[in-house]
Amino acid sequence: MSRAKDAAPRRHAAATSHRDRGDHASVADRRDTLAVKFLAVRAALKHLRGMAEGAIREPVLCVDLDGTLSKGDSTVRQGWRLVLTRPWLAPAIACWTRKGRARLKHELARRVPYDGVSWRYNRALIAWLRERRADGRRLVLASGSDRRVVAEVARHLDLFDEFLASDGETNFAGASKAAGLAARFGAFDYVGNSRKDVAVWRRARDCYLVANNTALRSWLARRINFTRIFPGDWTY
Repeated sequence: MSRAKDAAPRRHAAATSHRDRGDHASVADRRDTLAVKFLAVRAALKHLRGMAEGAIREPVLCVDLDGTLSKGDSTVRQGWRLVLTRPWLAPAIACWTRKGRARLKHELARRVPYDGVSWRYNRALIAWLRERRADGRRLVLASGSDRRVVAEVARHLDLFDEFLASDGETNFAGASKAAGLAARFGAFDYVGNSRKDVAVWRRARDCYLVANNTALRSWLARRINFTRIFPGDWTY
């Protein structure tokens, strides 16, 4: 009888010890799981912080429109369309021109509807810009075209964070564009296509060129150190 009474506490103690070991193991497992999750969260936050810091360090990327992002000259295109559809306004074009390029572009944009869908865009450049935006770069469409035209392009492509353009008073091209971008952003990168962009490239950090013409590329390359040269890969 006494042996039976002694065995019962031993069995109870053994069971208790087994439960304690199980509890300790369960606590250890949970602790390990939480530690793994904590490390994963910390690594993810570190990665996001690195991306944010990288985006902050990279200056804004500014892109020209005519001949760079889209084929041709929007002002010439609108001028011809006005002459063909409303020829009685042809004499007015000379009058607007005498008042400056910004005024000419403004008056044409007021009278000629602009459809961003039907224009031909640089496929290779747009693909590259989408990659830069995915990396966190801020993109700006910076064009000498009238703001009505540029706004429509920005809306259609849904690629740019903001746009800068001519406004009827200031022709946002050449030295004017260079000064405007420097004042607005300080440091910036620039994608352009013509001799008029030399003043802008000289104020930019990284310079990018869109050109198919070999002579033009050679002329510009003697004056500007380009980071990359894109072809004029035009498509609808």
